[in-house]
Amino acid sequence: MRIIVTLIFIGFSIIAITAKSQSYVSSELYGYYNHSKQIKPLCSVYLKSNIKNKTSFVSYYMLTKTWAEGLIGLNWKLTPWLNAELMFGAETQPDMWRISPCFYIKKGKLNYMGVFEYGASGFWYLSYMTYKIKPHSTIGILANRSLGFGLRYDFTPKKSPISIWTAPIKEWNNDNYGFILGLSILI
Repeated sequence: MRIIVTLIFIGFSIIAITAKSQSYVSSELYGYYNHSKQIKPLCSVYLKSNIKNKTSFVSYYMLTKTWAEGLIGLNWKLTPWLNAELMFGAETQPDMWRISPCFYIKKGKLNYMGVFEYGASGFWYLSYMTYKIKPHSTIGILANRSLGFGLRYDFTPKKSPISIWTAPIKEWNNDNYGFILGLSILI
């Protein structure tokens, strides 16, 4: 069953990206290093392809050492500065299902992203707000249900699809701290 679901997600994603419309792919790799000297790597891929003027097909895949998910859905441009998204999919749990509403705000130098998921393994979220302080740098705050909260700094070299980001993190359930180093690629 998992193989069938995976093939369906991959098929829809290939169809969306090969469509004759504006589309893009974003990939993110990051590692979280904590007080226990553990490194928790994560890899994710987000695909978006316009269907109509203000509606896009989206898919998202995330993989860690112990967990994975695949989601597909739609993105709606509600205003020039606000996008909403709803995705459904599967995860590596016995019940498999997962749902994810998302919100994106981009107004001037301010950006906000809120991703909220619920499924067989429970509730999860990632939320961050950044402010562009220089043409290639942003600073902001980050909250991640699995890791904690902290400051976030992004640097994107001029004319580059690659962004490097970092975030010192205070873990939610204890007094421990960690550190995230990430790489985002927009194609």
